[in-house]
Amino acid sequence: MTESDYPRVSRLFESFDVTTLGEGDPVAGANTLAAMACSIANISRPGSCLVNKEGVKLGAGASLLISGSLSATLAGEKIISGLGTRQNNLLAHQRDLQIDMARQSAKPPILRQYDPDDILARGCSPALLDLDRAVALSRYAEEWMCADLVKPPGGLGRHDLFKRPLAFINAAKPSELKNSMEHIHLAQALVHIGLTNPAACTRFDECCTALMNGGMNGGALSETVRGHVLSTSASLC
Repeated sequence: MTESDYPRVSRLFESFDVTTLGEGDPVAGANTLAAMACSIANISRPGSCLVNKEGVKLGAGASLLISGSLSATLAGEKIISGLGTRQNNLLAHQRDLQIDMARQSAKPPILRQYDPDDILARGCSPALLDLDRAVALSRYAEEWMCADLVKPPGGLGRHDLFKRPLAFINAAKPSELKNSMEHIHLAQALVHIGLTNPAACTRFDECCTALMNGGMNGGALSETVRGHVLSTSASLC
């Protein structure tokens, strides 16, 4: 940060009242504000970005380590707790929908209020169903099919959310993180890891590095997943 950035940073801190946010400690408040901003960016839809004045796209999201007893505590109270509550609310809605879909499926078709098989597909236009039409209509059918097959499928967000609802994961150990991979929504998630001692840094190193690099496998088809990590520690590892 250059000297010319100081006035803008001061205005930012005043706008969000970082001293109050940090319960009297402006450093803890600034750390909490940064964690809030990163968390919002990290749960944005894959592909989200910022565009600067030169038109350069900057990917949204970043991994963050919050160190210090007060900063870590405030992050837990003001950010991680809220993310966990919202994730739990989503899972509760999903359970209700699954129960209702099972109830509808048990009824004869004429008595169903809706078709359980149709509710997730409503509004979707799967590319594979249109491939034979493309062969007949396009001189460049082969090129069109190849391009279409690597695009996000129609209705992916809705169907994927039902099957894989995790946008936020709170992992206490590496095995919990790895077991959650196949349930990550749109193959991207924000992961919170509480580092209680230096040994925890070593245990999480391999899986967190793979996750942040987008090289971790998840699911039966070895779909690659990626994510950002929000780590909290009372002291640096």
